[in-house]
Amino acid sequence: MPPAVRAVCRDEINSGRAAAHAGDVAAAWSHLERAHVLAQPFPVGHIGSHIAQLRLGWGTRDRTEVAGQVVRIVVAGPASVVGRIPVDNDGRARTPLRATAPVPADLVAILKGAS
Repeated sequence: MPPAVRAVCRDEINSGRAAAHAGDVAAAWSHLERAHVLAQPFPVGHIGSHIAQLRLGWGTRDRTEVAGQVVRIVVAGPASVVGRIPVDNDGRARTPLRATAPVPADLVAILKGAS
């Protein structure tokens, strides 16, 4: 993972943790979803983003999210290695594994700047 992407991804994960600690679960998910979008092309980062989502699911006692994140942790690395990742999938258990959406403009700039 390029250093610029890693830094923003780490900031998003840290912001997600801080939001969860403050009780703002919606903001926590938003930050972790953004981290996932950035991390998807990079196997280690991709798995790490799902681990962060698993922790939030566990902390909020969301059984569906926990189960979905366990599956995603198993498939994230290989999917990134072979390039079989959907664009802007937020990584949540409620989102189908192959669903796509437009990437937010600020994240596109970060990813383009790192390539």
